[in-house]
Amino acid sequence: MPVSSEAAPSPASEGAPTPEPAIAPPAPSRGAAAPEPVPPAPASADDLLHEAQQAWIRGHHALAISKAQAALKADPTRAQALQAYQIITSSSCAIGEATGAREGASHLDESKREMVRAVCAKNGVTIE
Repeated sequence: MPVSSEAAPSPASEGAPTPEPAIAPPAPSRGAAAPEPVPPAPASADDLLHEAQQAWIRGHHALAISKAQAALKADPTRAQALQAYQIITSSSCAIGEATGAREGASHLDESKREMVRAVCAKNGVTIE
């Protein structure tokens, strides 16, 4: 039996319509633009002091100083400002930064200054 060089058409391709996709792609939006992202609320002095204190506990003294300085710019109460200066002074002493330690200590009352004096002395920094 002779073999034909022409391929026989498959039953599916003979006059069968092309199948449509099950789900049509979404039409491009023409109206409202995407909403603007909402910027995060500024951190409160209390939040920043908490972060500064945690950084100090973990020995991340430069970060502690940075967070405490940010807390001072966030409208702190008097007690919060004293806590920020105490963290700045203690952290500055821990890294041997005498200038920062003295500046921070200048804002402390005598009882707070006495508390950081031991930390500073341990690290070879005198604050007065």
